[in-house]
Amino acid sequence: MHRHLRFVRRTIEKLEDETIAFAARHGLRMLRVSLGIVFVWFAVPKFKPGLSAVDTLAQDTIAALTAHLLTGHPATFLLALLELAIGIGLVTGLFLRLTLAGLMFQMAGTLTPLALFPEQTWKAPLVLSLEGQFIVKNLVLIAAGIAVAGSLGRAGLTSRHPAIPATARHARAGRPAALHLRHESEQTDPGRPAGRQSDASTST
Repeated sequence: MHRHLRFVRRTIEKLEDETIAFAARHGLRMLRVSLGIVFVWFAVPKFKPGLSAVDTLAQDTIAALTAHLLTGHPATFLLALLELAIGIGLVTGLFLRLTLAGLMFQMAGTLTPLALFPEQTWKAPLVLSLEGQFIVKNLVLIAAGIAVAGSLGRAGLTSRHPAIPATARHARAGRPAALHLRHESEQTDPGRPAGRQSDASTST
């Protein structure tokens, strides 16, 4: 009975370790590419007047932010070009620093209607309209962009600052931090059965 339980536990732990390893190796790349696909998807309808559901709000926002220097379809056309460039940069990984700078610039602009047009974006205090909900979801895109940006200089940052925790260095190398911590705890735990320590060292 205990043998079967140990087998099940080891199987679950191995599956967990492999899942964490996959996420550590590919998670940021998947996040970057999926974020780029979203930007391309948002951009394409804006090239045709009236096709995008947010055309009017986008035109009004750009007009307000540019003191009415850009209005109407030319405004949304330029926005579409910017979003398309951001999307292509994220999907391909080319000019990533410039791409992320453009992303943050564009995202900052998308939040401004909450203050510029409260009658369209709020139904009541702390209650967003449909347009407002569409805008607030951009917080997730901003956070995703920050996560991608944080991966750019991690190697150089670690080399310049050796005090950075070992978990960050192992994550950069593709080794999951959770596996590193588990390995360290198993090596330093004198009360842990020797067989489990050997299993952990083999799996890592």
